[in-house]
Amino acid sequence: AWCSSAALQLPPRRRCRDLQHGLLRAVDASVEAIRERRMCADWFYSCSGKPMTQTNLTMWYHHFHKAGGSSFVRLAEANGARFMPRNQNGNPLTRDSYERIQFWAMSPERQVAWAQDIRRRYRTDTIVSEFGFPTGHGLVTPLPFFYVTILREPLSRIVSNFFWRFRRYFAGVPEMPNRLPPGATPKFGDFAMKNLNLYVSTLVGKEGALQDIDLQEAMQRLEIFSLVLICEWLSSSAKVLEKRLGWKITDFNAFHEKENSAQKDYRLLQAWDPDWKEALARLNAYDLQLYASGQRIAARQLQEVGLKPPETYNRDQAARTALAIEMPLAAAPGEDWDLATLDQGRRSRRMRELNSQQGREQQVP
Repeated sequence: AWCSSAALQLPPRRRCRDLQHGLLRAVDASVEAIRERRMCADWFYSCSGKPMTQTNLTMWYHHFHKAGGSSFVRLAEANGARFMPRNQNGNPLTRDSYERIQFWAMSPERQVAWAQDIRRRYRTDTIVSEFGFPTGHGLVTPLPFFYVTILREPLSRIVSNFFWRFRRYFAGVPEMPNRLPPGATPKFGDFAMKNLNLYVSTLVGKEGALQDIDLQEAMQRLEIFSLVLICEWLSSSAKVLEKRLGWKITDFNAFHEKENSAQKDYRLLQAWDPDWKEALARLNAYDLQLYASGQRIAARQLQEVGLKPPETYNRDQAARTALAIEMPLAAAPGEDWDLATLDQGRRSRRMRELNSQQGREQQVP
């Protein structure tokens, strides 16, 4: 049914075949051109009936840390995905030194040639980028790549990444010195400030303070992805994986590595800021908006295969998102992000609204 519906919107088949032989950089492409190439990639991948080795397509999965990526890689492998012979969690490694191949840093022409070479040599049809993503003129539009990613609610992703980063410390095992000096305690604030707005900064290839134009560019970058999955919706996305990827095994839970909640100390978050959730929301306002955009894309993809998007609306989260968007989205030139300088009156007012929505009586200073 999905293929029948997709065929109605598909450019002429000859046009899709012609597009396969031309390379287009994302920065040089209009949104319409990106969508056209993406629809052709979708058709070749999901509806042509040909094995991946005959479609000349390579699935490119971008793995955002702690957003379900490892589970996706294991599930893909269970469904026959072919990674490089030497890889780490799907990330290609060199044959001799076992170093990561930074294929995302190659020129577009080299990216395409490299993907074709490993397909011929190893029948590799799936690659993973976890430690980098093409920036600027380096990003190729769909064809010959079929892009997939997973987004997780930004605040929970940061917290999960913090506890994972220092998992040895929380397990009572000495941490690696380059991560934490002997005898030191992880500082959540330092970690959080180094990982602000990961989604947007990754997609636009920019470190430091972001601007509204960066958010808009990141939202346009989402257009290259044939599938944008939502981590919180994975248990409801089986039919999407079946129809769009042709997977027979679709149970993410079977490949999910359970976290040990006992090895987490939320007092470290409270020591940074007693209202750490609201503080994180303010500082990651761009990612919250990008995540909302990703949810809309994922909801549409679910509807296309006859599924209703899960009801994940949470008034507590919605209020935090509204609070974040209401605040300045970037520091002024020469001004650091200092929570103490934020508008405390506005913060208190929004907190009172949050408590009212939850039906609780709580005095907010």
